[in-house]
Amino acid sequence: MIDSPGKLDTFLPQVFRQSLILLLIDLMCGFAGLSAACQEEDTALVKGLLATPKVVRRAVERVEPSIVTIESFGGVSTKAGQIGGIRRQGEGNTTGLIISPDGYVITSLFNFVQQPQRITVKTSDGVRYIAELRGRDASRNICILKIVGVDNLPVPDFLHEADVRVGQFAISAGVGFGDANVAISTGIISAKNRVGGRAIQTDANISPANYGGPLLDIEGRVIGICVPLSPGNETATAGVEWYDSGIGFAISVADNQELIARLKRGESFEPGFVGIVCAYQDDVVGASITQVVENSPASKAGLQVGDILTQIHEFPITDQLSLTRTLARYSLGDTIILTIRRDPLKNSGKDDAPATTGGGDSNSDTKSVDNPEAKASGGVEVPISDEEQPKNLQEPDAQGSSASKTVEQSPMSDWVELKLELVLGKRPKQDGK
Repeated sequence: MIDSPGKLDTFLPQVFRQSLILLLIDLMCGFAGLSAACQEEDTALVKGLLATPKVVRRAVERVEPSIVTIESFGGVSTKAGQIGGIRRQGEGNTTGLIISPDGYVITSLFNFVQQPQRITVKTSDGVRYIAELRGRDASRNICILKIVGVDNLPVPDFLHEADVRVGQFAISAGVGFGDANVAISTGIISAKNRVGGRAIQTDANISPANYGGPLLDIEGRVIGICVPLSPGNETATAGVEWYDSGIGFAISVADNQELIARLKRGESFEPGFVGIVCAYQDDVVGASITQVVENSPASKAGLQVGDILTQIHEFPITDQLSLTRTLARYSLGDTIILTIRRDPLKNSGKDDAPATTGGGDSNSDTKSVDNPEAKASGGVEVPISDEEQPKNLQEPDAQGSSASKTVEQSPMSDWVELKLELVLGKRPKQDGK
C-alpha cells in the first residue's frame, strides 16, 4: 500500500474543482442546445481526472519492488546548515533504485558527502544487506552501490530520453525519510537537455525525500534518477537550494549505460576544466578568450588570448553560455577537440605580448592537431568565468593579473581556423581547502 497523504490531500481538492468546472461547462453546453457529444466528452474528462490518483498509485506499484532504502554510518563531519529546515546535508536515509538482478543500485551522491564507512541497503521486503560504494560521477551527482551476496533482484523498465515528451505526466518517488511506504509527488516534464545536456527537468517535487529515487512516467517506466543539480555549481549538494521550488532534475539511466558500466567497475568522474576566461564581444560568434591561465590545459594546448572558440567536437560554440553547456558534457581526463579562429598577426611578430606563458611536460598526451607550436597539456586550471569583462582584449601581465590592452587585429575575414587537442584538467585547490 502506497502512502502519500500529503500530496493527495492537496491533489484531490484540485480534481474536484476541475470536475465542477467541467460540469458547469457541460450544463452550458446543454443550455446552448449543443450536441450530446459535447456533454459526453466533458463527462469522460471528469472520469479521467477522478481516476488519476489510482493511475498514479498503479504506476508507482510497478516500480516499488525495485526501490530501496539506503542507510549510511560514519564518515567525516557533515557540512553546516540544513536543507529546507529538515536535516543536515548528507545525514539520514536516502533512496536508491535496483538496476540489475545481481545487486547494483543507482542513487544520488547527496548522501555520500560524508564518505560513510558502512552502508546498508534495505529492500522492499524489509531485508537489510551490506553494500559497497563503487563508482561516482560528480558531474551528474550519481553513484553506484553493490549489494553483497544477492541475485535475482527485481529491475524496473527504463525509458530513453528520446521517448520522453515535454509536458507529459511525471511522478517522483522515494523513501528518503525512512518511511515504511513510498512517498510520491506528481508533475510534468518541463524540459529536456538541461544542465549541459545531462538532465531532464521536472516540476514534480524533487527533495531529500526522493534523491536517488526514480522519476516515472504514467506507465511506471523509469525516466531518470532524481538528483539535486545546479548549472552554476558542481558539488554533491548543488541544487538543494531549489528544494520544493518546482525545479527538479533527473538523470537518464537508459541513455547512460556505458557510463554506468564504468561506474560499476569502480571508476569515478568529476568535472574537467580548461583554464580560460571569456568575455562578450560585439559581432563575434563564439567565445572570445580574454585570459589563459599559466600552466593550465588551455595554455599547454596552445590557446591564446584573442582566440575565438567556435566548436568543441561537433558542438558549435556561439557564446559563453553554449561553451559552458558543452564543456559540461565532459569529465576530468577527457580529450576534446577545439576549433578556434585566430588572428594571423598573433604569429607575425607584431604582437609583442605573449598570449600564454606556461611551459609544460613534453611527454604529455595532449597535443595540437593542426598547430605544431601548441604546448603539451597538463597542469591545473580554473573554471570559465561568467563575470563581465571589458570588451577589449585582456592579457596577463608578468604577475599573472589581467590588464586591459588594445591589440592590433587583422580583419576577421583574414583569420585562420585551427584545431587543438586538449585533455581536461583538474580543478585547482583553493587556499585553505
